[in-house]
Amino acid sequence: MKIPKRLQARHCTVISAESFLATAYDYCRKNPGTEQAGFWFVKPAGSNPDRIFLSGEFVAIPPNRLLTQTNQVVTPDPLCFIWACRQAKATNMVLFLLHTHPGVKEPVSFSEADEQAEIKMAPKVMALSGKDLFGAVVVGYHSYMARVWRKQGGILKFEWVDIVPE
Repeated sequence: MKIPKRLQARHCTVISAESFLATAYDYCRKNPGTEQAGFWFVKPAGSNPDRIFLSGEFVAIPPNRLLTQTNQVVTPDPLCFIWACRQAKATNMVLFLLHTHPGVKEPVSFSEADEQAEIKMAPKVMALSGKDLFGAVVVGYHSYMARVWRKQGGILKFEWVDIVPE
């Protein structure tokens, strides 16, 4: 499966085995009627570890660990999120929350609700994971969009992310 690329300026890169990203992509699109979610752990890499990351494990969030799951909202159980933050800290990884927008054909993008939720989540994830980074990926039927949130001088900002095959 060819993973589509977004044609926007990006500042960060996650290097991923294409088969790995396809697995995460397919999982999150498996039920077109409801949003799906999962945790993606990525490892800082190279001489620029806050800009270049290597793909790690993807952990699907099962429906019984979601507080809300509709065609417009997916909310992981806070205990599930805490586990993911602790896992990221223990393995020196950066946590990305991956979710879907079912029914969106092209191009997929983050909603205003996604942004507001990420603004609330990011400081908590950063505190629990021990990293000043928190990533998010939204997946549609044929496209994705990814960004990483970071603290800069006490201000929360995001940068776009490219996901590229090895």
